[in-house]
Amino acid sequence: MKVWRWLFIPLLVIAFSVMSAPAWAQTPPQYSIDAYLDWENATLNAQETLLFTNNTPDPLSSVVFQVHSAAYGGFTLYDARVNDIKVIPQQENTVLEVPLPQILARGKSATIALTFQLQIPHQGGRYGVAERIITLGNWYPVLAPYRGPRLALAGAPEGWARYPHTEMGDPFFTQVADYKVALTTSSAATVAHTGNLVSHQENTWNLEAQGVRDFALAISPRYQIQSRLVAGVEVTAYYLPEHTAAGEAYLEAAEDMLLWMADYLEPYPYPSLAIAEMSTPSTSIVGQEYPQLVFISSATSQQSGSKGSYLNYLILHEIAHQWFYSLVGNDQVYEPWLDEALATWLPLHWARTQYPYLFAGWWQSVVSRPLASAREIYDDRPVDSSIYDFANEDHYFAIVYRRGAQFWEEVYQTMGEESLQRALKDYLRLFGGNITTSPALLDLLQSHTEANLNPIIRRFFTYTRYQAVEPLRVELVNPIDPWSGTVPIIVFANSPIIEVKALVDDELLAIGNEKLTLDSRQLSPGQHLLTLVVRDLQGRRAERAYLVNVSPTYPSPTATPSPSIAKVSDGVSPGRTNSYSPWGYALLGGLVLTTLVTWVFLTATKEARNGLF
Repeated sequence: MKVWRWLFIPLLVIAFSVMSAPAWAQTPPQYSIDAYLDWENATLNAQETLLFTNNTPDPLSSVVFQVHSAAYGGFTLYDARVNDIKVIPQQENTVLEVPLPQILARGKSATIALTFQLQIPHQGGRYGVAERIITLGNWYPVLAPYRGPRLALAGAPEGWARYPHTEMGDPFFTQVADYKVALTTSSAATVAHTGNLVSHQENTWNLEAQGVRDFALAISPRYQIQSRLVAGVEVTAYYLPEHTAAGEAYLEAAEDMLLWMADYLEPYPYPSLAIAEMSTPSTSIVGQEYPQLVFISSATSQQSGSKGSYLNYLILHEIAHQWFYSLVGNDQVYEPWLDEALATWLPLHWARTQYPYLFAGWWQSVVSRPLASAREIYDDRPVDSSIYDFANEDHYFAIVYRRGAQFWEEVYQTMGEESLQRALKDYLRLFGGNITTSPALLDLLQSHTEANLNPIIRRFFTYTRYQAVEPLRVELVNPIDPWSGTVPIIVFANSPIIEVKALVDDELLAIGNEKLTLDSRQLSPGQHLLTLVVRDLQGRRAERAYLVNVSPTYPSPTATPSPSIAKVSDGVSPGRTNSYSPWGYALLGGLVLTTLVTWVFLTATKEARNGLF
C-alpha cells in the first residue's frame, strides 16, 4: 500500500494543477508598497517592490517606470535593486529606466525594489495637499506599458511608452496589476482608497486590489463618511463637514449610474466604490477618476447636487470611467478620446433614457454651448488629437470631450440603440482588463451595423484607413473552441484579400492570405485575445478581435468538428477571472475517478488478505 500512496500524491498534484491553470496567458505585475506618511511635513517614505514577469514579445535589458510625482520636484530615489542586486537607474523627466543585471527572457520574472521619498506639493488637486486633504493620485513609480505589434497598430512605436509629463489632461498610460499597500500615517486620519480594506489598526491600513490600473488614496482628518449598498457594491462618500449635502449627492449619483450601467452594459467590476472630496485651486480640475476611487473638487461640491446639476453630471462622468479607462484601458496621452469622449456621452445618454427632460438642457450646457464658445477662440481639430496637441485645457476639453461626444451621438443616431448597445457590450467583453486602440474600437462599431460609418469617422478623425467610400467587412471562420494543436483560420470579406495578420495577445503569430494555420501549442492554456488585421486589393484595412480559449496540449478525446462561423466567445474578458478548458475538467475527472477506483480496489484487496491470513 505504501507504493500506491506515493502514486496517489502525484495524481492529486496533477489534478489540482489542472484546476488552477491560469486563464489569461499574461501574469500581471504585482506591487507591494509599504508607505509612511508624515502628515505634519507632507512627506511620504515608501518601499515599493514589483514582481515583474516579462510578458512582452522581446527579451529585456531594462524596465521602464513612469514617475509622475517627479514632475513637481519632490521625488527622491534612495535605492534601487533587482533580485537584491543594487542597480543605478537613469531618470529623464518623469521616465525612470531601471537596468536589469542580466537579460530577462520572455516569460521570466524579476523582483524590482525601489526606496523613495515624496515631498507632497502644497497645491491640492489630484496629487497634493490643501485644506487638510492629501490626495495621492499617480504618486508611486508605475510600470510603463510595453507596446507589441497589436498596440502599435494605432501608429505608435513598439517598445516602452516613454511619455514626458504634462499638466494637460490625464498624461497617464497604465496596465492592470495587483496591489498590496500598507499605509501608516503619523496622526489619526480617514483614508479613501482604491482596493479593499484587509485590516485597520490605529494609524495603519492594509489594502489590497486585483486587476486595477492605478492605486490612489485621499487622506484627511476632516473627512465625514456616508455609505450605501448598491446592488452588492459598497459605495462610500468622503466629504468635508461643511459639505454634507455633497456627500448625499455623491451617493445618489453613484446609485443611479451603477444601476443603469449594470443594465445597459455590464455590472460594476469591483466590490466597492469611494467618492472623495479634494481641494483644488484650479477651476479646470474638477474631478479625477481612479479604479474604485473618484475625486470631486470642493469648488464643485459646494454647488447643488440635484438631478440636472453640473455636480450630478460630473459624478456620473467620473463613474463612467470605471468601465472606460479603468476596465477597458487606453493610451490616455495619444488617444485620450477613447475614454473621455465616451465618459462624456454616456451620462447624457443616461439622462435621455432615464430622465428625458434633462437631456436637452444637459446637451446644451455640457456640449453645445462650451464647444461654440471654444470655436470662437480656437481652431477646430480632429478628435484623435493627443494631449500634446493643445496649449490649454479649454481647447483640449472642447475637442476631445465635446466634439468626441458629438461623434458618439452621430454614431448612436446612425446605428440605433440596440446595435450600439451590443457593440459596447462586445467592447467591454473583448478588452476588459486589457488595452484597446482607436482602430480596434472603430472597426468593432462597424462590424455591428450595416450602416456605413466611414463618412462619420472621416468628419471627426484623421485616420486614412477610413477614407474609402465603403468599409471592408470581414468574417472569421475557425474550426473549434477551445483551440488544440494546429488551428486553421479562414477569413471571408466583401473584397479580395491580399494579406491577413494574426496577432495573439500582443504578438504577431502569422501572416498570410485568407487561409492561415496557427499552432496553439505556442500558447499557454486559457483565454487569449486574437486580433486579425485584414487588407484587401483596394488597400482597405479592417481589424477584428476575438476571444479564444486554448486547451492544454492533451490529445483531444473527440474528432475535430467541421469548420463553422466563429461566434465571439461568451467567456469572460481577459485579466478579470479564470476560465478553464472543458478538456481540463475532463482530465481532472478522469484522474480523480482512476485514483478513487485504484484506492478502493487496493483497500478491498488488503482487507481480504487480512481476513484470509
